[in-house]
Amino acid sequence: MSSHSQTQYLNSTLCICIAIYNHAEYIEDCLRSIFDQKLPNISVIICDDKSTDNSLQVIGNLSKKWPITILSNKQNKGVSETFNHIYANAPECDYYMNLGSDDRLETGALQKMLTFMQQNQHVAAVTGGYHVIDENGNRSNSGPPAKYTPGPLDAYDWSLGQRELPHPWLMIRAAAHKEMRPIPSYLIFEDLYMVMWLVSEKQTIHCLDDITFSYRQHSSNNSSNHFKTGLAVLETCLEFYSSRIARNYLKCHYFYNKKKLVRFWINTANCFPALHNLSKKQLLHAASSLKASATK
Repeated sequence: MSSHSQTQYLNSTLCICIAIYNHAEYIEDCLRSIFDQKLPNISVIICDDKSTDNSLQVIGNLSKKWPITILSNKQNKGVSETFNHIYANAPECDYYMNLGSDDRLETGALQKMLTFMQQNQHVAAVTGGYHVIDENGNRSNSGPPAKYTPGPLDAYDWSLGQRELPHPWLMIRAAAHKEMRPIPSYLIFEDLYMVMWLVSEKQTIHCLDDITFSYRQHSSNNSSNHFKTGLAVLETCLEFYSSRIARNYLKCHYFYNKKKLVRFWINTANCFPALHNLSKKQLLHAASSLKASATK
């Protein structure tokens, strides 16, 4: 690889979007992981969703250390609407990426992702594997890092339950990002919606064979309440499948047949560990709702 191709990523512009709610103790670690990447063309926008801790004060102090743009909601609006607020105020960039205010990037992650995107213009989004860390930022001893099957995520393989969905912190090309927004405002898992939108539009998501993120597990995670998480995943899936775009995609796809559609939903459920906590009755109800929305 030529030295030019190795450094071409330095010319790319990237906007990192962070929604924060009561994560005052984690946000400095998150921001440090971004600015330690030493890339010249990064914009960072943080929106505080009416935190009840001192998050807004903390990010105000951190803005003296790093060049960040701060927004704040006058009332709590939820994560999806907070990200929509950020997008409405974001600069024009080549790529956009959401990042959890309690998570962090691995060293060199942005360089790897930007280089891949510049060398693969047909790819709409890229992600990688992740380490699990605890409240103090220490890596979990519960197992090896989560690494997804490297390569493009194919909608056909995913619909058969043969490929897992990638980590939702995606670096997304500007054209695709602009087309998918705004995110439905009431959704808890806006990142899952983005992944599913890209799949439905036959946009290529590529999983790197690298660890790019650290995911922090703590008591206030959305995913810490398994039942609530399962219902939120179902809500996201049903919102996605009930959309006009998704119905058109389902109609032209091989599993439009109702029996195959239900089988697809079951395979989708298998892709999400959170759904394993739901009862068969709840899943059957969701499958019925899916059939009704997709066949309208």
